[in-house]
Amino acid sequence: MEFVDRDVSADEAARTELLERHGRLATPTIVIDGKVFVGFKDNRQEIERALAGSLT
Repeated sequence: MEFVDRDVSADEAARTELLERHGRLATPTIVIDGKVFVGFKDNRQEIERALAGSLT
């Protein structure tokens, strides 16, 4: 699976893109097939389902 890892604390362009695209600077922000997840712990099951669906 292809992914892009961006460090918004060190990369000003990535920080600007995160704010412009998603309206906040919350991390982690995970985007899978256009669906945005902010945070991991509370979204883990839904993220896993989205990942499983994107692999098929």
